[in-house]
Amino acid sequence: MPAGQHAPPVKVALRDGGEFDLEALRGEVVVLNFWASWCPPCRAEAPLLTRVHERLQREGRARVVGLAMDAPSLSSAEKIGMTYPQALATESLKAAYRVTSLPTTILVGRDGTVIWSYRGEISERQLAAALDKALAAP
Repeated sequence: MPAGQHAPPVKVALRDGGEFDLEALRGEVVVLNFWASWCPPCRAEAPLLTRVHERLQREGRARVVGLAMDAPSLSSAEKIGMTYPQALATESLKAAYRVTSLPTTILVGRDGTVIWSYRGEISERQLAAALDKALAAP
């Protein structure tokens, strides 16, 4: 999904109860991570996303949400060490965000636009740079 576009709506049930509604989080920075348990790079980047999520939550600066590609992946998120909120990505959500490979990570800014997107395993440096840019924006 190209930067600068308005992020499509995301309204999904969270694995542990409750609902994730991207529109309700306008004013916050949100990291969306599309992943699957059968994807080695997805499993490899899970510890990074967990560390980033925990730090951002402590600081109250942003949040990370995992969007699993299938039900078996969703049920294995905790075993993989993903402590951040998880939901099942619907087919329409995958299409709206143009998810064609995994993992896909999308950073949504406070104004609801896509600031950054990346296909493949992200590095800590890449994610930190994108988050710095997003958090610096009004």
